[in-house]
Amino acid sequence: MSRTTLQPASLSPNTKGKGFHPRRQI
Repeated sequence: MSRTTLQPASLSPNTKGKGFHPRRQI
């Protein structure tokens, strides 16, 4: 979750859908 806060809100949803950062969030 901390990683998403650092990134722009517009990129947060995109990364989740693509599955790029979601792995790091978990």
